[in-house]
Amino acid sequence: MVCDPLRAVGEPTVDGILVDALTEQFRVGEPLVGIAETDDLTVEQVAAAVRYELVRTGRSSSAA
Repeated sequence: MVCDPLRAVGEPTVDGILVDALTEQFRVGEPLVGIAETDDLTVEQVAAAVRYELVRTGRSSSAA
């Protein structure tokens, strides 16, 4: 078995954090800066993850 650090059980991640978990934080109103600080990521990483997840799930938001 090979572990891919960009995926966790087949789901996309950023530095080991599930993209859908980051997006859920955004959906409940957490600002991108707050998510980035909490998860030790850059704002750009969080924004890209949220955009990816919103497109992947067919939802869109101009805030990300």
